[in-house]
Amino acid sequence: MKKTVLITLFMYLIFSISHDGYSDKKVRRVLIKPQTVQSTGEGSSRSLTTSAWGALLQKKYDSVIKYADKCIKSFSDKAREQQGSLSDFPPKEETFSYWALNDVATCLFIKGRALVEQKKEEEAKDVFEDIIQNYSFAQCWDTGGWFWKVADGARDQLLMMENDIDFGNYTSETLSTSAWDCCSTENYDTAIIYADKCISLYEKIAKEQQKSLKGSPLPRGKAAFQYWALNDVATCYFIKGKILFSTDHKEEARNTFKYIVDNFPHAQCWDIGGWFWSVSDGAKDQILMINEGLDFGDYRSSTLATKAWNALSKGQYRHLEFYADKCIKLYEEEALEQQKSLSSPVPQDETAHQYWALNDVATCYFIKAKGLYNRGRSDDAKKIYEDIAKRFPDAQCWDPRGWFWSVAKGARDHVLMIEQGIDFGDYTSQTLTINAWKSYEVGDMDAAFFYINKCISLYEREAVRQQSGLRDFAPENEAFYYWALNDVGTCYFILGKIYFQQSEFEKALNAFQKLKDEFFYAQCWDPRGWFWKPAIGAQSEISKIQSILASRSEKKTPWLILKTAGAKGSLILKTLKHLCEEGGDSFPKQAT
Repeated sequence: MKKTVLITLFMYLIFSISHDGYSDKKVRRVLIKPQTVQSTGEGSSRSLTTSAWGALLQKKYDSVIKYADKCIKSFSDKAREQQGSLSDFPPKEETFSYWALNDVATCLFIKGRALVEQKKEEEAKDVFEDIIQNYSFAQCWDTGGWFWKVADGARDQLLMMENDIDFGNYTSETLSTSAWDCCSTENYDTAIIYADKCISLYEKIAKEQQKSLKGSPLPRGKAAFQYWALNDVATCYFIKGKILFSTDHKEEARNTFKYIVDNFPHAQCWDIGGWFWSVSDGAKDQILMINEGLDFGDYRSSTLATKAWNALSKGQYRHLEFYADKCIKLYEEEALEQQKSLSSPVPQDETAHQYWALNDVATCYFIKAKGLYNRGRSDDAKKIYEDIAKRFPDAQCWDPRGWFWSVAKGARDHVLMIEQGIDFGDYTSQTLTINAWKSYEVGDMDAAFFYINKCISLYEREAVRQQSGLRDFAPENEAFYYWALNDVGTCYFILGKIYFQQSEFEKALNAFQKLKDEFFYAQCWDPRGWFWKPAIGAQSEISKIQSILASRSEKKTPWLILKTAGAKGSLILKTLKHLCEEGGDSFPKQAT
């Protein structure tokens, strides 16, 4: 997050805790009593503290120790006296009066930091514990415009050493980013330490920023960065909720997310993808996930589409709706923009992945329609399919087996399925071939044609490729690898059988011949437990058809010849019929 305030424990431009560190001189003159002011010359607590800070920044550790020890030795008695006079932190207007307490504790802190940076952690721990035990009311002035408690800083240093962490510059951005990083690597304990530190430092400011936005829309663009505390504190609560959820503390997680919704409705989190997302909306999603047993994962369109597919396959239609609707809500605008940018269909190669929003949103609509269709709501499903074909004509869906298919074309198929009462199922060649067989066996030739044509249109190219790689029938233990060849070849066999049954012998002959010529090594699995060879079966069918055609040719009579001879033949037949009737003979029925 872009921040307007930076908190540091060791990178200050003005490190004096004495009265001269206060930026408003007019206020200082009113609030600070002259007798409490320490000299600002060389050797003063202020000059020694400032020199120690400067040396630390330059990593001149010997100088750090020199300046810090001199301040501690010269003013520790006064510092302890001032500490002993307090039972709580003094009011802000009196804080500069406790110059010795503040500067001695700060020098101890600087010395501790120098020891940490030199990997002398045991010595550093002693220094920080000295601050906590003996200078608990010391405060250090931050140039951002406030005091910070030195003992709290010392506790942080001990915490960082014990847990091998680093609060860095203490900005809310640094802390929330570190919390996210630890959460993503499942280093949950450390993530919570970072989150809690951010919350403890900035929640008050976050609530003030939220209050200033009451009744306003979410800040957009660069304006959102102005509400850094609101955004980062809410994000840290969100991270804590995610961790509680992940560690099966669902009720605590639900309460944490509800706290975000109630207190930080305008908070936004910056996504490294380049946009803000509403932390409150995310919290509502998390509550929904807890209540419904969902998981939106990383919220990417591909993740949501995949989860929607999985829910469909399991018949989890309520979950399907949540995943699909979430993808549509987040990415439909981008999907329409991508569709609008296209002047021609996208090739079915790696280029298609560039249109991720278009593809995934259209796919989620497709999945929604499938879910409706499966639940008997065909009319509602049909409306969505028609809408897909109209609004997302160039959307493609990636098949895990290695190719893209047109979502719009699939939608039109399903409109056809609804109108014709058929079901392409999962569109696999196996499903289409099985359905073709079943339709043929029950005499539903129209449905069989749909299944056959769909299988051939989808998989014939792959079948040709598989055929070209064979020089003989594949061994039985390898035959399943040639799935496209087998199923397309089988579909041509079924097609030939249908035409044969309909006495369309020429068409049947063409189907069987194509099977022999182009898919000779296809094999069909018999449910009884073996493969058989459609091309061999096709040869038998071809012989049968040729026999029928030859027989028909031989059985043609003069009457039939005359009947097919046009107008002259018809005239001859009429004349013959008239002569037969006059002579008392019956006219052959086959001639009529």
